[in-house]
Amino acid sequence: MGRERSFTCTDLDIRMSRNRAIPLLACFVAASAMAAADHVIDFEKGSPGWTYYGGFEFPGATGSIATTRESAREGKQALRLSGDFSGGGRYVAATCALPEGTPCLGLRFWVRTTDVDSIGIRIVDSGGQTFQFTRQLTRKDAWQEVVLQDITEPKVVWGGAGDKVFHQPAASCSFTVGVGPKKTTALLLDAVQVLGAPAAAKR
Repeated sequence: MGRERSFTCTDLDIRMSRNRAIPLLACFVAASAMAAADHVIDFEKGSPGWTYYGGFEFPGATGSIATTRESAREGKQALRLSGDFSGGGRYVAATCALPEGTPCLGLRFWVRTTDVDSIGIRIVDSGGQTFQFTRQLTRKDAWQEVVLQDITEPKVVWGGAGDKVFHQPAASCSFTVGVGPKKTTALLLDAVQVLGAPAAAKR
């Protein structure tokens, strides 16, 4: 057996032989990569797991979600969220149920719209508590990236534990649009990343 060496890893002294150092180090690296992995959502196979919500607590709006090939940011398809507020209502939403055990420290996604100048973001934690955020957009016929870096500072929180603490993992994420200058709105969404590591650490 090779001569033993000592090193420190996360404040724990681990002694191992030189022959075993490489396999164990590889395990640590693999575990770290898994812990920080992002959950990536695209629409190349349609929109499984996505549902439309019409903001029915404020009656009057109609709308829909559908995949489209007209202008994808990545691949060949994007998701279109459409809303018609001619009869009232305040917002419509596209909601994605996340796989069980999905950690969420932030979101990164791309949008394209000429109809609205903001987008609402809702993330539901494991206990059913909803965290709502708003991000400003530029109305232009071009893709723009939106990054939510900190889920601990929502604009509004309701439901679940009601303690304003995000309890991992995340259960779902939603994207909402309201009334713009026109009574009808449309927004394209693509390349959604649920960040398993802080967005600030990304390059």
